Amino acid sequence: APTPATLAALLGETEALALLTAQGAQPELPTAGERFLAACAAADGGTARAMLDERPKLLQSLSAQELRLLPDQAQRRARASVALMLSLGWPVAAPGDWEASALNQAAFNGDAGLVQLLLDQGASWEEVNGFGGDVMGSWQHAATHLPQPGGDYLASLQALLAAGAPRPSPEEREDLPDALQVWLDETDPDEA
Repeated sequence: APTPATLAALLGETEALALLTAQGAQPELPTAGERFLAACAAADGGTARAMLDERPKLLQSLSAQELRLLPDQAQRRARASVALMLSLGWPVAAPGDWEASALNQAAFNGDAGLVQLLLDQGASWEEVNGFGGDVMGSWQHAATHLPQPGGDYLASLQALLAAGAPRPSPEEREDLPDALQVWLDETDPDEA
């Protein structure tokens, strides 16, 4: 099993890593791939880009398990880390938990800034998750049943609709929080 210091490095938990190294612990990152992942997780663009310059095929050599750093960091709202990975050419639809892409994770969290960043980088609302739904399904489920602390579900919805996602149906709207229902009703082109 990885040591706490190694885990902190691979998750980009720089504060935890600093505390552990102050106690004498060192992360074990023997491979270039692990060191690259740690740099990406910590949003250390200088190190990550230098490693790619040395090994241009490094990103292509990562396993599916390693590529899930992108959706994992999106799930953890690590925006700087996600932005760095996207700028390096990371596959935007790489699946993570519940086979969900970074955009599914961001929509579930109501992380509007991350939703917009991912859409700008080519993510699609049509990316499916392990439950068979798309990004709108992830957004709808969380907005209705599991709203995440600090989530802005209206701004996330607006970004997704602007990217061409379908508006929730009248049946789907019934379960949404009132503020979202009101906005959808007020902006519905069919009822205007």
